[in-house]
Amino acid sequence: GLVERQNIIHTIGAPNCSQNRGLHQEDCGLILLGGIDIKSHHWDSVEIGNMVRQIVRKESQKHWTISSSPRTPADTVKIMANLAADFPNVNFFDYKKTEPGWIERQYDACSVVWVTSDSISMIYEALTAGCKVGILPMQWLTKDNKFKKNEDLLQKKGLVISLSSWMQGNAIW
Repeated sequence: GLVERQNIIHTIGAPNCSQNRGLHQEDCGLILLGGIDIKSHHWDSVEIGNMVRQIVRKESQKHWTISSSPRTPADTVKIMANLAADFPNVNFFDYKKTEPGWIERQYDACSVVWVTSDSISMIYEALTAGCKVGILPMQWLTKDNKFKKNEDLLQKKGLVISLSSWMQGNAIW
């Protein structure tokens, strides 16, 4: 059997330093973008842009913050900067221009966080911070990769919602 030891901590998902400080504001949302990983998925900057546009258009009463990450390609960054210029309720931040602690402050403030499904660490950071988490789908190269299995598990447990069910009005946070 499994031996319980004092120096072992069981976790679900990627361990992280997030905390739920109970400061979330209903009118603030966060959209976090992963990026290219040629071993796991196909990244389509135009499609990602379309998904983000759907979210900020559907919830135009929210103030949206969008951020890139180290794997986000330059064309996606450009699309997001242009999108932010089109919507008065959207700001885009290139991760390179954010200071330490910036993302943690966003998790504290934002009640809803949408994350591309390739970004397992950011998904679990947002969940640990107590945010409502939505998943932006990727085009996986194989159907049984660890990212897809993780996404399916989280949806089955009701910890995250998919973009398609949210757009259809079927999702319950």
